[in-house]
Amino acid sequence: MRLTSRCHYVINAEYGSGDKEPSDVIDSTDYNDLNSKSCFWSIVTNIGSTIKVQVESFNTEKNADVVEFRTGGREGEIFLAKLTGRVINQPVYYSSDNVFNIRLVTDGSVIQSGGFRISWTTDVSEVFNDVKMLKATTSEQHLKSPFYGAGYLPQEKVFEWKITADTNNVITMKFENLDIGKDAKLYLWDQDDISLNQTLDGVSAFKPKYYISKSKSIRLMLISGREEAPFPKGIDIKYWEGCSITYMLKEGTIQSPGYVAGSYPENVNCTWIIKRPISETRTMALRFNMFDLQAEGDYLKIYNDTNEILHTGDGFTGTADLTNNFEVRSTNGYIKLVFTTNYVLTDSGFEAEFSLDCAELTVSPETRPISQSEYETSFMNTIELSCDDGYSFENEGHSNVHSIKCLKGGEWNETRIPNCMITYCPIPPAVDNGYIVESSGVKVDNNVTYKCNDGFTMNGVPVIKCLQEGNWEEAPRCTAATCPALSTPENGAIEILTGDGRDFASVVQYVCNSGYETYGNVTTYCQTGGKWSHDPPSCERISCPMPRIQRGNLSSTDTLKFEDETTLTCDSGFGINGIDTQKQILKCESDGRLSPYVACLDVDECNDTIVSSSKCLTTQDCHNTIGSYMCTCKDGYEGPVNSPTCSNIDECASNNGIVPCDQTCKDLEPGYTCGCNDGFVLYTAEGFNNISLADGENGQRNGDVYHINHTCVRKQCPVPPPLTNGKVLSKKELFFFEDSVEFTCDLGYKLDPMYSKLDCRSDGSWSNIFPSCQMATCPTPTQASIARSTNIYPAGPSVDYETEVNIECQNGSMKINRTLYCSYNVMTGGYELLGDAPECPEINCGQPENVPGSMYSGLTNTSLDSTFTFDCESGFERSGMSLNETNTVTCQENGRWNIGNLTCTGGRCKDPGTPGGAMQVVTSYEVGEMVYFKCNKSGYFPEPPQPLECVVDTSTGNVTWNSTVEDGSADLPECLDKTPPVFSNCPSDPIYVDKTEEYTYPVLTATDNSGAVKNMRNPGGYRPSGLRTNSDIDITYTAEDFSGNTADCVIKIRVKDPDTSYPGLPDPADCNSTQEALIVQTANDAVDTVVSAPSTKKKERRLQQLRRRDSCKDCPVCSRQRVARASRKFTSDLGRKVSETTIRSMRDTYVKLKKKVGTELVTLPYSPRGNPLLLGDLDTKVQDWIRKVRINGGVINARIVMAAAEAIVTKFARHRLERYGGHITITSNPSHYSVAWDLSNAKEPKQ
Repeated sequence: MRLTSRCHYVINAEYGSGDKEPSDVIDSTDYNDLNSKSCFWSIVTNIGSTIKVQVESFNTEKNADVVEFRTGGREGEIFLAKLTGRVINQPVYYSSDNVFNIRLVTDGSVIQSGGFRISWTTDVSEVFNDVKMLKATTSEQHLKSPFYGAGYLPQEKVFEWKITADTNNVITMKFENLDIGKDAKLYLWDQDDISLNQTLDGVSAFKPKYYISKSKSIRLMLISGREEAPFPKGIDIKYWEGCSITYMLKEGTIQSPGYVAGSYPENVNCTWIIKRPISETRTMALRFNMFDLQAEGDYLKIYNDTNEILHTGDGFTGTADLTNNFEVRSTNGYIKLVFTTNYVLTDSGFEAEFSLDCAELTVSPETRPISQSEYETSFMNTIELSCDDGYSFENEGHSNVHSIKCLKGGEWNETRIPNCMITYCPIPPAVDNGYIVESSGVKVDNNVTYKCNDGFTMNGVPVIKCLQEGNWEEAPRCTAATCPALSTPENGAIEILTGDGRDFASVVQYVCNSGYETYGNVTTYCQTGGKWSHDPPSCERISCPMPRIQRGNLSSTDTLKFEDETTLTCDSGFGINGIDTQKQILKCESDGRLSPYVACLDVDECNDTIVSSSKCLTTQDCHNTIGSYMCTCKDGYEGPVNSPTCSNIDECASNNGIVPCDQTCKDLEPGYTCGCNDGFVLYTAEGFNNISLADGENGQRNGDVYHINHTCVRKQCPVPPPLTNGKVLSKKELFFFEDSVEFTCDLGYKLDPMYSKLDCRSDGSWSNIFPSCQMATCPTPTQASIARSTNIYPAGPSVDYETEVNIECQNGSMKINRTLYCSYNVMTGGYELLGDAPECPEINCGQPENVPGSMYSGLTNTSLDSTFTFDCESGFERSGMSLNETNTVTCQENGRWNIGNLTCTGGRCKDPGTPGGAMQVVTSYEVGEMVYFKCNKSGYFPEPPQPLECVVDTSTGNVTWNSTVEDGSADLPECLDKTPPVFSNCPSDPIYVDKTEEYTYPVLTATDNSGAVKNMRNPGGYRPSGLRTNSDIDITYTAEDFSGNTADCVIKIRVKDPDTSYPGLPDPADCNSTQEALIVQTANDAVDTVVSAPSTKKKERRLQQLRRRDSCKDCPVCSRQRVARASRKFTSDLGRKVSETTIRSMRDTYVKLKKKVGTELVTLPYSPRGNPLLLGDLDTKVQDWIRKVRINGGVINARIVMAAAEAIVTKFARHRLERYGGHITITSNPSHYSVAWDLSNAKEPKQ
């Protein structure tokens, strides 16, 4: 894959059942062209599969150009590695799920580095399916999950191991690392039969570091989950035969063999040696949690300090009381246990814990420790600490008691051991209006003496003491003499600002009632001698100034006091605030103003709400004047001003054939009214219904295009609101009576209600409510409808669009998941569950693998629990056993035959030898094996390419190779050069020039894997520069190596087409269905983005034109004259360039046909181009779109059709395209699969 052309690319590595797992290489041959780039490649394979990536070579500009490897979904949550510079160790990385991401970041400098070559594959042999058989020996071995140390634990997989002791002995396992994640399970069976209950159903939670088996066989099963970041790395377990363990740890747990299984085995001899770490000097202790041995038959010997014996006789036995107050202590850090059992009965066994002591305590002399154990520093011992009187623990809040505990591992439960310090009280508290006269200090039992200021009396004792808790006794208070109570002033009140209103320094404020103001001091305060600082003030009524009155007068002219009144009288024709009332009483209010605030204003005699009776007739209009009024006839009546009568006018009567209204007119008394027919409404004002008046018109005159209240216009319906997740299929901005509008939803949504068209009705409303686009749903099956299903989630009758539905299937004890998703089915036009089949298949192991020389007896069925007998043909010998430890093979719940290591050993072919310049690729020379040959030199391949197979000659029974020569030896292939030369600078794109413009192209160079190119031919004699042309030409260069391999470089010179425009596109609003509108809109959007480019003429069309000539009288020229002369002749006849390659093709065709028919030819046959329809109804949809463009007067060319077709197929059937895993490639090249769309306007008619 070239990096410059695929800088950002998703590599589709998905594959179907029975397909070969995909693999490929990312090769940076054009690495030095990637300056200042940030490229990203994402490899995506099937869910549940793993991707293996190996860096085969790597050399970039160090610390400037960096390649980063990540896994964990499309975002790459897991960082794996970052490479820069030169890497020579060819590292390997694995994905944690089905996605692997590679990012390249380069700077702007150009460094001639080698780049890199990275290979990837989904065929990962490290992920195994069968039970992995392991043999325990006396040497330590490692059991590791796949990718441990090089990646992360594969998700949602089942891995099984079986460890068997080499002799009749037990197995010891050391759990180095058990990182499996929160959703995974690791089970252990201390036996061979996994159908029984697990010995440990959660090994990752098993606290002891070692496990010693009861039996000679251990089964492990790891079921990984689907984890989120951070991803688990897997498991690493050491194992060996026997039960001898040497510890060099600070702490640990010892268990007898089979302790977790319930009992220990017979005839074992186990030794545990415990040594403290070299850097430690502390004492080590061991205690028993459980001890139960078969009395006088099984014994435990205990040694400490290297040789000191702690047991008597043969050792501790029975139920010796070792769990209560028995402790093994070693000052030099050495403890040894030896456990022996006989051949008879067994019991539960024992469990013990060991640990280093904690460090010696260092405490102050005032600290008193009390230990619960004889040994203060022994693990799990608790020590109570207390302080002497007058002391408390530092930083512990003056606490006098504290406890600490020695934990397993020799560490105290607290990093800081508190010390007892002298207890101090804080600074003595200050006393208001007093002071300290004496102090003996701030320690416990020290005193402080207080005294009050002059004029103040002490309440409480003058001396206080510092207490043991680190605080002082309560301090006294100093109080002063009080002032007499104040009397409340008349029309006022008293407010206390500070103090209690009588004590020293109390401040009091006098406040007058509303309408009164203060005369005197507003505040006073209590002095030291118990006297107030000022006399109380008085509260007096406030005054209201007299206002200036217009068109009226007041009954009083003197200044008014609070709550005094006066009367306002208005002049004739004027009233209070303009009402028909001439008098109003005014009152002096608390704010110093007269209330209410009124004025004498003109009375409107024409206002019925103001005057009690109308001043004019009912047929007259009343007009108010300042101080008076006048009456005039109303519209529709006639008569003089202030006339006692007014007569009616009939406006609807025809006046010389002219009526005032647009549609209907009704005479009224007075006036008339215009009406409109159903669906219409009167035009009532400028801009009504978004209709503007014509220039120079005001809408008030007869003859105006829109006469206000006379002209009828269509009723307007509300503008449809924007359709969320959909489109309104109309370009109109306003909608009126008899208009209609259609709606369509985006992919993934459905109309609700289910109608797509509304009509604007005569009442100005739509024929129904506006629809909305609701999330599309798919019906989900029920559990009862799917046999062998145990759960369907999410539960419910349906799920939303793009929601994943999982069906859990149960086959025996095995669970299988089926995954579907809610999507749009373009074939049915509805939303359905797509993906896996909604069914739970039966377990079927399929046909067993073909073991060379084997015979399977009794194989009649391949379903669960089916069996057959494994035998070998004559001349072969059976070896190994199935997992049943017989030669009977059974179909298991995991869908695999438990064939174990059964095989047939027999004849072996001789070494066939190796041809020169090649190497063998072989596993063995046994019957059924293949020998492949690989040529050492690049570009060379074996001929014939088929491998040799070791077979049994059925006629003789001899073993031989399937291809031999006369002497019986193998027929070896020969390494031949089959790789053509390579042009290093052949232009891949056409070179576009204007007519008569001089064109240039690079001087071509070619290389060959053999090291030399024999020749390079240019039959047309063209030059790289200095030439001009009026028509398209193809310039062909041919490079040939010494083995006859050739390669062509065709340089396409294309004359620009001055007319590259394309016509208007069809309107989606004119479509008859939502799906058709979506297809049209998709095609239009794609064509809008196409950049106009010069059209090209194809060499094939020229050959067709030559073959479609009326006669072939010129064809003999091809065989009798030189090709160059023929090329010039046809170029002259046709008026366009005909290359020599085309002439040779015609010549060869003519000669072959002449030889076949035996006579001169008149015409050459022509095979029409085109391919069968491959996309079903989508072909019809594309052709419908082409017809719409033509109906609109558009011009169709191949480039426009290709853009529209690419967009339609990508949106509605992308799974059929080759780049998405399908079988279709959209191209106009007839040598590839293509869709046969009608391009007759873009191509010449076929014959």
